[in-house]
Amino acid sequence: MVTMTTDLTRSEPARELEAATGSALRYLDAAIAPATRAAYAVDWAAFDSWCAAHNLMSLPAEPRTVATFLSAEADAGRAPSTITRRLAGISAIHEAAGHPKPSADPLIRRTLGGIRRTIGRPQKRARALTLGPLREVLAHLDLATVAGNRDRLLLLLGFALASRRSELAALDDTDVTLHPEDGLHVLIRRSKTDQGGIGLVKAVPRGANPLTCAACAVVRWRQIVAADPVQRAEMLATLSIGHICRQPAPITDGPLLRTVHRGGAIGGRMSGAAINGRVRTCWERAGLPLDRVSAHGLRAGFVTTALRSGSTAAQVMRQTGHRSEATVAVYARFETPLEGNAVTQIGL
Repeated sequence: MVTMTTDLTRSEPARELEAATGSALRYLDAAIAPATRAAYAVDWAAFDSWCAAHNLMSLPAEPRTVATFLSAEADAGRAPSTITRRLAGISAIHEAAGHPKPSADPLIRRTLGGIRRTIGRPQKRARALTLGPLREVLAHLDLATVAGNRDRLLLLLGFALASRRSELAALDDTDVTLHPEDGLHVLIRRSKTDQGGIGLVKAVPRGANPLTCAACAVVRWRQIVAADPVQRAEMLATLSIGHICRQPAPITDGPLLRTVHRGGAIGGRMSGAAINGRVRTCWERAGLPLDRVSAHGLRAGFVTTALRSGSTAAQVMRQTGHRSEATVAVYARFETPLEGNAVTQIGL
């Protein structure tokens, strides 16, 4: 739960302000993802403390107050992306408390536009981990170990589902269905763009190569998780190099992606941070550059690979869950600048 500090000498009666603030935060807790909520907590605390230091009301805040705060953040060297997020957090608190969103105010929008024009800088983007490097990383995995098989499944699902690390971490084994024709059906129960939990089923076809077949990776991982330690050791010592995606595999209760301890003992649910760490570890062990490598790069890599293969934005969005083609266009602008570009048609 987010907490706020308030200077009672600068606002409406304390009880009224505290009630509005507490109510706003309860609604925010229910409506937004934990990571976003944590970011809003940091941003609101920064704004609220700044208001206290300047004897100004934070909730509701005057547009001039918010604009001055954003300008102060810019003068302090904050990146435009951070300042934009600050405004999003301030606006979310106001909206939840029943006040107008500061982000819609013309004065504040002009101020933010001026900040971006003055100190704008390229946003640091995750490296797109495309299919070629992914194959190389998969080839370096030690599939005679529990961790190697878990990492294979993590990497393939992260790429083929084009999922965020929070979505991967939230998957239960029962969310994954081996479909007789399609390969895999994976239920994403909730996402960044689906906070209401309507859900989305993503399909992943069987791969031509067993190493890159996500359905094979699911079957092998389920067999490993269900086995006792002795059976598990025997299974890992006699790995099949062919397709096993039509073999039976017991479904277990609990998370799909699990921690693996030293010695191969299987633990509980992996966190998003742990998934990110494993992606970087796998890339490092394959001898590939680590600059800007993260779990989000698997999602970016799917989009980039799909666009280079001729997929339309609408087809990409069907798998990624993006709501806007403009978001997909950002990937195209940075990762596939030659796709659909007239420069390829002028005969250079």
